[in-house]
Amino acid sequence: KEKSVTIQLEFPVELADRKLDAVSIRRPIMGDLEDFPVSVSTGLKEEMALVAHLCNLHPDDLRPLDSEDYGKLQKLLLQFRGIPLSQGYKA
Repeated sequence: KEKSVTIQLEFPVELADRKLDAVSIRRPIMGDLEDFPVSVSTGLKEEMALVAHLCNLHPDDLRPLDSEDYGKLQKLLLQFRGIPLSQGYKA
């Protein structure tokens, strides 16, 4: 299994210091899940903090992402956790 995956953004965004046209996300380790807890009861903000951390980005860097591109990162996070996509996210 891959340790990280890079996705090309369908809708690149301009950040303050660069153009973001691809994002790499790595598999979470237990420390990541402890530091950035996400469950069905947490909100999008908490999930975005975890995803940003795994992508080596600031959470504000994810705000301008198109929802379709962010959805790809969500799916990868679920796959990394071994959670079937039909089941949804449960920590």
